[in-house]
Amino acid sequence: MNNDLKIRLAKLRELAERGATEGEKNAALKGMERLIKKLNLDEQLFLNTGKMDYTFRYTTNLEVWLLIQITDVLVEISYDDKIKSPREKMIYIKLNYLDYITIECAYEYFRRHMKKEWNRTAIPELKKCRKASTRNKKRAALQKAFFSEYAIASGLVKPFQIEKVKLTSQEDRKRARLFRDIEGGKYNQQVNNGLYLEDVI
Repeated sequence: MNNDLKIRLAKLRELAERGATEGEKNAALKGMERLIKKLNLDEQLFLNTGKMDYTFRYTTNLEVWLLIQITDVLVEISYDDKIKSPREKMIYIKLNYLDYITIECAYEYFRRHMKKEWNRTAIPELKKCRKASTRNKKRAALQKAFFSEYAIASGLVKPFQIEKVKLTSQEDRKRARLFRDIEGGKYNQQVNNGLYLEDVI
């Protein structure tokens, strides 16, 4: 079964399970049955289309952390469903279609917004470093502090992930001041599931 067909069946399955109305659910179910019959497919194939592998690309540590945080907060999936490939700078995640749409939309929005905030708050500080080695060391330290503040400001955290820490070193206090006015992203999950029968039948 080719990938396009898998996606069509996955969309029909999602509509059949999560359609907005009973009529939409029934229409999706009938559409799926017609597609299986028309292409002479084994009905078992439908049962195996619940989750598929989706690929997400990243370029920085911040983007990796962001993607993992989004999947943990917005979609309940197990860690066995995530495979990180640092050499290719990709993460493969096994998801159903609607969860993929949720993660993809949130990731694109927060990635752009986060980059804007990073450029506004951290880049001026990094430009003060003359040596590349000093800049790289400082970037690594700033990224951790920045991401913690950004995730909290954006609501991309679970309650147990937040803990109060005492800033003992002058460097820690300086980083905290640098990111204290960070602006979090304001992402609203779409109410519409983005699936329509004419797209999949």
